[in-house]
Amino acid sequence: DRLEFDTLEAKFTADRDRVMLDRLQITPSAGGEIQAKGALEVASQQLDFDFSADLPIDALAASYDLPPQIQTQIQVGTLVAQGELGGTLQNPAAELTWRLPGATATLPTSDRAIGITGDGEVTVRDRTLAVNNTTLRVGEGTIAIAALADLNTQNWNADIATTSIPLSPFLPAPLASIPALSLQQGNITASGKLDDLNLNGIEAIANLNLAVDRGTIATLARLSRGQVTVTANSQDIPLNWSLEPICKELPISCPSV
Repeated sequence: DRLEFDTLEAKFTADRDRVMLDRLQITPSAGGEIQAKGALEVASQQLDFDFSADLPIDALAASYDLPPQIQTQIQVGTLVAQGELGGTLQNPAAELTWRLPGATATLPTSDRAIGITGDGEVTVRDRTLAVNNTTLRVGEGTIAIAALADLNTQNWNADIATTSIPLSPFLPAPLASIPALSLQQGNITASGKLDDLNLNGIEAIANLNLAVDRGTIATLARLSRGQVTVTANSQDIPLNWSLEPICKELPISCPSV
């Protein structure tokens, strides 16, 4: 891994009944901090730990080779998280809440920045991982995410619902110039196996309503066994506009609109 750390400190104490983590502090060189404390009951193997994190995501991500567009147009800011670890060593339970209070995305055709905030919950209970109450707010739009994963069978499923999401800040340069491109409404369902996360192992359906300039495009996209199919119907699209710039950037056949 490319992350470097200025501080990694842990203090333990123990007796016949318990092992205690009095303090854990991790300080990345790029800034931020992770802290934890808690105890393990020896006889019952009961866990009781608390942890927190305050991390500058942009500074941490600078260690990785992200596309230049992402580095210049999207600023994630600080991720704040708190969590608890309980249950037993054989059947642990965890709860994590997170907040993204001040991210921004800048339109490539102007200096206008779109505010992004978010928060959510991740829990693990009875060998089931759940993503609940998770929402990203992008400008005036929202992205709501819910997901479940069975850690015994490795099966997972996810649902994403979106409204009024501006797309230009998140598109490659050839697509960013498409006028007033936004995702007015979208519903995406996906499922697969945790031990097979490549495209061949994921089944997904996306119903997306795009706004382009003064027109609309309703699309239905399917991913099955690594193959993507897209159908689209348009209304009031300018005659000089086509989907070809999008199709050239994505590994799909260009539908007729």
